[in-house]
Amino acid sequence: MPILSAAGYLDADLARRRAAVPAIDHTETWDWLERTAPSVDRHHDVGRTTALFDVAHVIASTRAERWALRLLRRRLVAWHLDA
Repeated sequence: MPILSAAGYLDADLARRRAAVPAIDHTETWDWLERTAPSVDRHHDVGRTTALFDVAHVIASTRAERWALRLLRRRLVAWHLDA
């Protein structure tokens, strides 16, 4: 098993979870974020992370995780922006 960086692990975990969700991104927002990520600065990272907090419940692997992410999403965004 290859050793992954933290970013590599998160990308692989997110890809696994997205593949398990039968949802279609009609706006292609996620694809746009992935395409433009290498060409922009830290502001993109903040935007991407806050967007992920907002929709993370969709890719949750358990009902409890989905509930907690819905409940905490605004607080997670606020903590991230404060940091």
